[in-house]
Amino acid sequence: MTKRNINNFTIIILLIIFVVANMIVFALFRNSRVDLTHDNIYTLSDGTKNIVKNLKGNITLKLFYSKTDAVTLGYLKNYAERINDLLSEYKTISKNKIIIEQYDPLSDSEEQEWADRYAIQPIPIPGGSSIYFGLVGINELGDEQVIPVFNPSREEFLEYDITRLIYNLGNPKKKIIGVISSLPIMEAGKPWTVIDELKKTYDVKNITTKMSEINSIDLLMIIHPKGLTEGDLFAIDQYIVSGKNAIIFVDPYCESDLSPAGNAMAVVQMKRDSNLDILFNAWGVKMENNKIIADIDKATKVNTGRDIVPYVIWLSLGGEDLAKNDVITSKLESILMPSAGKLTINAVKGITYTILIKTSQKAETIESSSLSFSSPEVLLNEYVCGGTEIPIAVRLNGLFKSAFSKGIKEATTSSNVIIAADVDMLADRFSVETQNFLGQKIMLPINDNLNFVYNAVENLSGSNDLISIRSRGTFARPFLKVNEIERTAELKWKEEEKQLSTKIDEINARLKEIPVKKGKDNNPIIGSEINEEINKYRQERQNAQKKLREVRLRLRQDKEELGNILFAVNTFLIPMIICILGSVLYIKRKQRK
Repeated sequence: MTKRNINNFTIIILLIIFVVANMIVFALFRNSRVDLTHDNIYTLSDGTKNIVKNLKGNITLKLFYSKTDAVTLGYLKNYAERINDLLSEYKTISKNKIIIEQYDPLSDSEEQEWADRYAIQPIPIPGGSSIYFGLVGINELGDEQVIPVFNPSREEFLEYDITRLIYNLGNPKKKIIGVISSLPIMEAGKPWTVIDELKKTYDVKNITTKMSEINSIDLLMIIHPKGLTEGDLFAIDQYIVSGKNAIIFVDPYCESDLSPAGNAMAVVQMKRDSNLDILFNAWGVKMENNKIIADIDKATKVNTGRDIVPYVIWLSLGGEDLAKNDVITSKLESILMPSAGKLTINAVKGITYTILIKTSQKAETIESSSLSFSSPEVLLNEYVCGGTEIPIAVRLNGLFKSAFSKGIKEATTSSNVIIAADVDMLADRFSVETQNFLGQKIMLPINDNLNFVYNAVENLSGSNDLISIRSRGTFARPFLKVNEIERTAELKWKEEEKQLSTKIDEINARLKEIPVKKGKDNNPIIGSEINEEINKYRQERQNAQKKLREVRLRLRQDKEELGNILFAVNTFLIPMIICILGSVLYIKRKQRK
């Protein structure tokens, strides 16, 4: 056998070994995964693993995905595959306590009837039809939890949404929320909407003051804590230090605090601020009672009866003002915070701080005492632009230390506390509007104020494992070099496109300016010279339009050519180079031996 034949035979043997090795590896490690992404976005977090491993009963997850009808929607198909892989991982970690069922709800099928029965939300698609893409979870008791639709724009919270559903099914008992407030928010017959809505999902209990301890609740909510005794503060302190969670709303000037009733001067002079100074100091947070934020960039426009002016102390916040990397605020769009306070963070060891809501860089603080006698116009005229962003709501997470010398001194279990320096945002006046529908009173949200509360309650009333699951980083990883090449191509052709468009506009203007005489019947009389000039401009315009089409075609071709090159390199060239290098190294090693 010649040396050449030996080399050819060796390459064939290598290819056979390569194929067989792949089959063996696939069979042995088909459920194994290696996540090489930057943020490990395809690896379930430790919090999810703990929740799934500790399930006491079986949970069935029914995935409704219109695979047949969504065949042309490539982006949805890829997302569905991502969810399928994720659900498989849940099943593997649970040791088959999680059962996965998949349904393709075709039109007028039994699967579609079940999707509708479970309240899976139909998604309209081009052509007038709809598809389904949601998840239903059912535990052994028959309790149901539903994700009505999987929205690709919420992909970074996909794991959180699925794990929360599993956690709720594994812990079906209704959560208890204890509320401490100096306001009549739970008054019989007319509770605030925020409390009314919470009662639909949770067991909401009023905690009276002058207490010695707080127990038998899953989450503590404190709203405008005025007049608390040292015993009350100690009970709250020990609740947090014991590893529990809380949501706290304080205010330097609560516009909704209208009691006690009396003459106008009594209302003006009454104390409207609330704080938890003693506890905040131990936690590394401070709010000044007599300072209110004013921000011209975030001012809400109000009608004063004379004019519509920006009310600089009523802050309309959204977009970059809300933390996008926290599950509580990531999908909120608009928050209204009237006469809010300034939070200052003096970091304490063992606690991490996340700013959830903040102002613009033009924010300043003003004295709350000036509000009683100042109109929106006066506050606007007296406004002085600040120079830094001011936190209004923060999340604290970590091991808290007690503010008192008695009792538990330091936590051994991590706690989460959310502090917002505004109470008015919860009031119906600033969060909902009332409408009558067929004789029934309906409260409709006018912003995301109450959604902020519901998200916070949902997040903090779960386990610490659930709270630890936040945004998993960005799933969009652009090819920076590719984007740079595309931008260069666009600049190259866009400038020429702009010049040609300008030239066409100039030709059209010249055509309109050519003088044309009119005859007796008001018909235009065009001489040979004028006609020749018109034809000249028309030909020039036609040439320019043709060139413009060519320029736009070249831009598309450049992008397509770049895409084809990248596809060829990734699909064929790189694997081929690896195979050739491997074969060459192997042959050389054999020759040396």
